[in-house]
Amino acid sequence: MNGVRVAAIHAMQASNAPTAQAFKRVFPEACVLNLMDDALAKDVAVTGIDEAMHQRFEFLARYAKDHGKVEGVLFTCSAFGSAIEHVQRQLGSPAFPILKPNEAMQQEAVDLGGDIAVLSMFEPTLPSIEREMLDMARSQGKRDLKLHIKYIPGALEALNTGDEHKCETLIADATVNFISELQQQRTRVNGVSLAMFSMAFARERVQSALRMLSRESSEEGPVPVLTSPDSAVRKLRTLLSGT
Repeated sequence: MNGVRVAAIHAMQASNAPTAQAFKRVFPEACVLNLMDDALAKDVAVTGIDEAMHQRFEFLARYAKDHGKVEGVLFTCSAFGSAIEHVQRQLGSPAFPILKPNEAMQQEAVDLGGDIAVLSMFEPTLPSIEREMLDMARSQGKRDLKLHIKYIPGALEALNTGDEHKCETLIADATVNFISELQQQRTRVNGVSLAMFSMAFARERVQSALRMLSRESSEEGPVPVLTSPDSAVRKLRTLLSGT
């Protein structure tokens, strides 16, 4: 596995750091080619995921494969599920894996089953994530999955201006308030999914806040918090190594 070249393709600057950290922890021997089209996140709000968007994603992946000479691709942009699926159909194969950012984390959520809270600070991410997770559950014959979706306003704006503390606080507060609301409705939440790569840095803060909520509400234990980067990189490494 030494020297294997892979591509990480980003639609947001904020995805770069958590991706790099995940590769350092999980797949340190990889040589990572980072590609960025940070206009994608703005453009999708205007055009939606249309054919032109599909072609942009395919172009990025083809560039990575043909000119970057990579052996696999990890997309880190979770709002673009159908565009990534297009690329998977056009270029993906067992010999050239192309991964969505949340596939591995979504499998963890499906395995947990029951009621799962899904939070994002980029609203266009949520319909794509919801569809993908429910499709995955159905394809595996798991019918007990129920998703509870929450958008966190202001968090991405804070992160984009460099205020990580404010972003982290908004994510943690929104998560705790959402779980508390669900518990008051007699909903037993089995897991929390932070739906963006760029939210992973807040995991410890969220877990700490949920532990406190668990003590205050006399719940059996804190709700597990799932994040994408480590799970995604681990899956890519496994696919490339064949083990």
